[in-house]
Amino acid sequence: DILDLSKIKSGKLDFEHIPFHTKDVIEGVITSLLFKAEEKGLSLTYTILSDVPKTIVGDQVRLSQVLINLVGNAIKFTSKGGVSIDCKLKTIKDNSTEIEFAITDSGIGIPEDKFDKIFESFSQAGAETTRLYGGTGLGLTISRQLVSLQGGTIKVKSKLGEGTTFTATIPYEIYSGVGMEEEQHHTRESGADKIKN
Repeated sequence: DILDLSKIKSGKLDFEHIPFHTKDVIEGVITSLLFKAEEKGLSLTYTILSDVPKTIVGDQVRLSQVLINLVGNAIKFTSKGGVSIDCKLKTIKDNSTEIEFAITDSGIGIPEDKFDKIFESFSQAGAETTRLYGGTGLGLTISRQLVSLQGGTIKVKSKLGEGTTFTATIPYEIYSGVGMEEEQHHTRESGADKIKN
């Protein structure tokens, strides 16, 4: 986190511009964090609305990083109920689109007067939060910076004791090429051949 923050502040962070499947990234995030959720008895689910483009062009690693930060936080501050990722299309024009990723939890919530503070480096909602839950207070700072550097926005809605929703809206290009499926399949096959037996 600290290395990423340093790169962001020095302007040394580069973003990839490659095609990827929206669903693959979200499923990867779910797989990474499912054990943490199940350990606390929480559900971890996702929905992708049918109008969201299947393949988009951008930086899947940074999208994954933002979602893991947001979903990881949601699990951390939720003791019952669950966490969901809802992906929907916000705007579309020609081959450009804005996709909205909403992470909703049924956790402790955040006081409205702390909304700005939680995005500051090394800050959390309060000293009690740090004492009870730990953490560096960098996850949300980095998430907002990563979203912002891609031309997007991140917003928060919350009610104390009822839960929180973080919504990250990021612009992407819609993939217009063909043959990505076959190419990925071939790569997986050759990878499997290499480690056979």
